[in-house]
Amino acid sequence: MKKLVKIGLALVVSFSLFSCSTENDTLVEDSKSNDLGLERIKIFDDSEDFKNTLRLFSTFNEVSDYEKWSYGHNYVSVYNSDKISIEDKNSTPYAFLFILNENKEFKIGNKLINYSDGIFYENTIDDSGNLIKEDKVIGTFEQELSPLEETELEGTASKVTLSVQNGTLYKPTNGWKEFDRNTYQSYCGTPKNKSLKYRLVHYLAVETLNLFGVTQSDVYFKLRMSHKGGSNWVYNNTTTERLYNVNVSGNCKMKFHTGSQSGNTQYFSLSSYNNCSNPLKGTKYFPLATHVFFNPTNTSLYKWEVSLSGTVFHKVNGDNQQFNANVNW
Repeated sequence: MKKLVKIGLALVVSFSLFSCSTENDTLVEDSKSNDLGLERIKIFDDSEDFKNTLRLFSTFNEVSDYEKWSYGHNYVSVYNSDKISIEDKNSTPYAFLFILNENKEFKIGNKLINYSDGIFYENTIDDSGNLIKEDKVIGTFEQELSPLEETELEGTASKVTLSVQNGTLYKPTNGWKEFDRNTYQSYCGTPKNKSLKYRLVHYLAVETLNLFGVTQSDVYFKLRMSHKGGSNWVYNNTTTERLYNVNVSGNCKMKFHTGSQSGNTQYFSLSSYNNCSNPLKGTKYFPLATHVFFNPTNTSLYKWEVSLSGTVFHKVNGDNQQFNANVNW
């Protein structure tokens, strides 16, 4: 299962560093009474230590690489947590699924960083271990602001171009298919009659993170399900179990606006599947490529160029219909 695909609906992570300290609102809290739980959190010595972890992440080729890294620490990450909903995980920057603990926190030096509703906050821990509650905003996570109908996401090309900035995405006209469900089963149980109008979708997306002088851009391949709820479409179904088998390969290139290439061509070969014993719910991320800028960067001057081909099998668990697609982007 080579690089998890990071493409489709462009998820763009955009961290803007700025100081919003409000002295008058500063509150000192006792760490014991508030149970900071620093023994159950990822602690980076300083910003350089944090950058080194991002450098390490940029070398990972499989989901299992992230999982192994996460298992080597003494906290439960967002990725491994059973307490955090699928919707919540889908709205968290991918790399931070492994860095954040179940309280959505990590520590850099004497700074406690926490993530909530698309915003990263920073608070200081003083020499006595007390938390100075400042809630200084140091970053934001930006993703699609409104649901996109599958019919709005059209396009055909031998090479896909995705902007690093503004969370662009790509889904060709053959990247989704609509069905009327006849039967449904939970895990490996007996299929039962259960109707539902739904769509199965696959696409490319980009996330971009800016933090502490680091700009990291990731490309993903994603699987998603939409369903008809009343008169409206729900564009990210997180409850219906699904099966998939993805076999795609290709390459990603980071290009400067003049057309010149920035960094090496990154090749991927993805083979991933599940079965009724571990069905998929919500959106499935497959990271394809990562590019890290270690200096302040104007991301509007850069774009991803992606070539991808292969096959995608996707179906609702227990239904007698399935989506088999040949991908050549």
